[in-house]
Amino acid sequence: MGRVIPPHILIEGKMMKSKIISLIFVVAIVLSVAISSPVFAWGISPAEVTFNVSANGSVDQYFNVTDINGSIMVSMEGIPLSVNPSVVDVDASGTTKMIKITINGDESLGEQTFSGTIDFLPRTNASVAFGIKVLTTVHQFASASQLEQNPIPTATAN
Repeated sequence: MGRVIPPHILIEGKMMKSKIISLIFVVAIVLSVAISSPVFAWGISPAEVTFNVSANGSVDQYFNVTDINGSIMVSMEGIPLSVNPSVVDVDASGTTKMIKITINGDESLGEQTFSGTIDFLPRTNASVAFGIKVLTTVHQFASASQLEQNPIPTATAN
């Protein structure tokens, strides 16, 4: 006579089989998404900048952009000054390009030091990818003569 398998072992075996099938299904979905998603890696340097600006003037800051082809939206966070241009078109696929950003002083704010970030948010093929924040310190002086007397160099990268 054949051996009888207790019912609780049959139920446990069926549950284990369904768990394994579910796990295989989840792994297959994760792998298909990972394989079909393009890797988007781009960079910008320097990662931190400090500069002086006269309240009625402006200062240019240069950044090296790598491995991107499209438009980059530029804004500042935590710094109440304006930045131009607000959108930069870049063709740096597989290479590095230099872009120039101009930060304008604001006389109504007087002499102050601002800390925040310059934010770069790329748009490629009508989609928005991850952005990069560059740590920024701006020393705004009330007059150009005060700017000239200050020992902190203008538009330097840290």
